[in-house]
Amino acid sequence: MRPTAEQLAVCGARGNRIKVVAFAGAAKTTTQELYARAHPKERILYVAFSKAVQREGEARFPRNTTCRTTHSLAFVLALKYFGKDGVSRKVGDTWPSVVAQEFGVSVVLAYVALRTLQAWFATTNRGITEEHVPEELRQRVPDWVYAVELAQRVWRAMADPGNPRIRMPHDGYLRAWATSAAKLDRYDTVLLDEAQDTSPVVLDFLLRQKVKLLAVGDPHQSIFGFRGAIDAMRQFESDQTLYLTQSFRFGPGLAEIANMLLGRLKGERKLIHGVADPGETLFRVDVRRPYAVITRTNVTVFDEAVSRLRDKRRFHFVGGPQSLRFDKILDAFLLWSGRRVEVRDAYLRTFSSFEELKDLAEQTEDAELRMLVKVVDKYRDGIPELIEEIEAKHQDASEFGSAGLKGFEGIVFCTAHKSKGLEFEQVILTDDYAGLFDPEDKKRPLGPGEIAAEDVNLLYVAITRARRALQMNAELTRWVGMVRAERRALEPA
Repeated sequence: MRPTAEQLAVCGARGNRIKVVAFAGAAKTTTQELYARAHPKERILYVAFSKAVQREGEARFPRNTTCRTTHSLAFVLALKYFGKDGVSRKVGDTWPSVVAQEFGVSVVLAYVALRTLQAWFATTNRGITEEHVPEELRQRVPDWVYAVELAQRVWRAMADPGNPRIRMPHDGYLRAWATSAAKLDRYDTVLLDEAQDTSPVVLDFLLRQKVKLLAVGDPHQSIFGFRGAIDAMRQFESDQTLYLTQSFRFGPGLAEIANMLLGRLKGERKLIHGVADPGETLFRVDVRRPYAVITRTNVTVFDEAVSRLRDKRRFHFVGGPQSLRFDKILDAFLLWSGRRVEVRDAYLRTFSSFEELKDLAEQTEDAELRMLVKVVDKYRDGIPELIEEIEAKHQDASEFGSAGLKGFEGIVFCTAHKSKGLEFEQVILTDDYAGLFDPEDKKRPLGPGEIAAEDVNLLYVAITRARRALQMNAELTRWVGMVRAERRALEPA
């Protein structure tokens, strides 16, 4: 494929700070590869969002480009802190139950302290303060002020090589590295992929480097705010801002839906041009052929899988069944059924009863605990058998061969968050996305600012995974119909 005028403009970009706004399916990785090949004398660092993308980059970028994730760059500091032998014992998750036992506090307070630390890891702030305590926890936990002091003590324990019980999360050593005097002097240019999901502390680190920064991303695919990510595309002044508006994934039909969402709900003026030619866009999935089910939550993935157990085809869960916490669902079931002694998860085993687990989920609004409670309340005694049936139908990605997911003949299940970077011929959207109508007046579609930007982004990411067919949920179908009707009414007779 010959480079487009937009791609050639990126290859010839001038200045030290370049932004490239690339809409869904606009071949942003290919464009960055073209840039690297157009500048063979530059020493280039391609910063990938995930290990899988890093490996893909290593297979396609030229020799002048090093492909890394931010965590792999920062891991050298973890090795320095803890040594080659100690890093496996010190790096990883620390559970609230462990913090509670170590510091003699309640599990709830330990949970608040860890959430406070997680928020602080993403920031450039020197100290841990009250501003890092999540707002929803301040309203529900009366002693949250003490959690700040506890978070400070936990951080010191995380950094202590002699305390293996309190482990340092990956975002912990990433923050330590990003706030250190580390330099990227061996490179001339940094290509920052998925820039919209960069944390403030990593962006600050990159902006302090004496290198050319080319940040590529889609502000409307910013969906990891819960991890402390920000839309880095809007956070710094650029010498030049360029756009990739042509989507090679889908045609005009899907582009129209994406433009409706972004224009109506986010005020986006740039239009996506669907230039792929997969045939006419269909808004009904042929369930006899392979398709993907994209949900908002893990609970709905479980529900959707249960509803299709009679289908004779194999399932594939993006990230594997383990990413859906099936093991924890089973442990929560054991807690509910009074078999606490059989619970394997160390954290869940700290709860004396299912009711205690349910109370904590309600107090802290912990998304994972609430998911466990909801599934157990719905399926109860049927859970062990359902999990066994679902896992038996899962086909691991290693079995797909060179064609990967494109060659899979079954049904794919994933959340919108896990669908990032993927595409499917056919997509079904579930009904658990944010509402698009006024809850007080169901006939009035919501407008800009009336829906959280991240909720709009999540829906945009989900619908733009489809290449040929998109089966919209009932809410989106009705919303699109009303927007189209409004447009027709404004057209001259």
